[in-house]
Amino acid sequence: MKTERIRGFFKGVKDSFLVGSINPLRFQLAASQDISNYPNFYLICKIKHEAHLLDKAVKNPYSPGRATARKEYLAALLNELDKRNLDFIEVSNWAYEILGKYDIWTKEKTSQMLLGDDVFKALPELAVPSIRFWKEGTPPESQIIECINSGQMASASCNRQAFLIKVVANDNQNFDGEGARNASMFAAAPYRVFIYYNVNNYSEKYAAMIDIGMFAQNFVLKAKNLGLGTCCCYASEHLDHGQAYWKKKLDLSNEYYCGLTILVGIPKEVVNKPPRIETKKIVEFIRA
Repeated sequence: MKTERIRGFFKGVKDSFLVGSINPLRFQLAASQDISNYPNFYLICKIKHEAHLLDKAVKNPYSPGRATARKEYLAALLNELDKRNLDFIEVSNWAYEILGKYDIWTKEKTSQMLLGDDVFKALPELAVPSIRFWKEGTPPESQIIECINSGQMASASCNRQAFLIKVVANDNQNFDGEGARNASMFAAAPYRVFIYYNVNNYSEKYAAMIDIGMFAQNFVLKAKNLGLGTCCCYASEHLDHGQAYWKKKLDLSNEYYCGLTILVGIPKEVVNKPPRIETKKIVEFIRA
């Protein structure tokens, strides 16, 4: 684990340099502490994050040794949770399920993906799963327009919504090497929706991204209502070709910045949506 922490530190330095933010370094420094020093709430959220990433790993074609370090890290996090006797059973039960799924993956050497037609069955109204596997076929453009129109109905700071939407339609869905990796998702998804904002319309540091988040929530809820699957990709840091490449390709001037891309298509994966922490455990009312 010590070696992994050292690697994490240098990855944080590298990623912070690449994206122009200290967040990646802070992320890695927090994780590099001894697990016994993790604050309680950080520990819980870390378990959810690592279990989610391990769950994605076992949806890929099997490869020897893949995600072994993450599996061991998640087991260590859960062991620490057990030591502290904290009541977050909804999170720990799900994480233990993911560890079991990893063991099945390494034994059977097959992707641990559940397929089905009714991918939204039994999900609450506001629960939107992140879909990473798509059926062949392209939904009509009119449905994408419906989703974008719903996004425009969201509230926004000063009602600016200085967005431009670029939709890249994929007429050649490629399912070779299908997995939960971003590259394979991009190749298979029929639509990729780029949400750009005009930086000249925002003087605040975070307002534009908050606006995009509210826009995206309406978008994905409408998509679910139409039977479509979505996956939000944080394009501001993880564009596959970078901001400059896509601005040139989409003929956008320099004042536009892509804050988010959303993959949209016909879903074929039944997602075991990760649990949310019980609401009362994250809420505190303060009497002024």
